Amino acid sequence: MSKSELKRMAGMNPRAVYEAIEKLHRDLAEANAKLAELKSLVSKPTKQYQGGLKDGDPCMVRDYDHSGWSKRHYKKEIDGLYYCYIEGRSKWTEEGLATWKFCRPPTPEELMDA
Repeated sequence: MSKSELKRMAGMNPRAVYEAIEKLHRDLAEANAKLAELKSLVSKPTKQYQGGLKDGDPCMVRDYDHSGWSKRHYKKEIDGLYYCYIEGRSKWTEEGLATWKFCRPPTPEELMDA
C-alpha cells in the first residue's frame, strides 16, 4: 500500500502517515533484535562455558541439548569441541579420549553422587 493510499484511507496528512510508518519500522526492528537475542540464548545454553577446568578435573558432557549429562574427566578444548577421558580413564593413563559438544563443571550434588 502506498503512502497516498494510506492518506486517503485514514484522512491523515502525508507527514502524519510518514511518521506512523517510521514508528512501525522502529518497533519492528526492536522486536526483531529482541527475538534474535532470545533465539541465541535458547540455541546454546551450555556450550559457552569459559575456562576453569584443568586436565583431569571432573566434568559433565553431552552432545545434544536434549541428552542427559555424562560424567567424565576433562582433558582440553579445541575449536569448540571438548576432549575428555572415557571409560573411567584419567590423566594418569593418557589414553582413551573422545569429544563432546557441551561441557560444564559438575554441580556439588553431582560430585556427591559419585
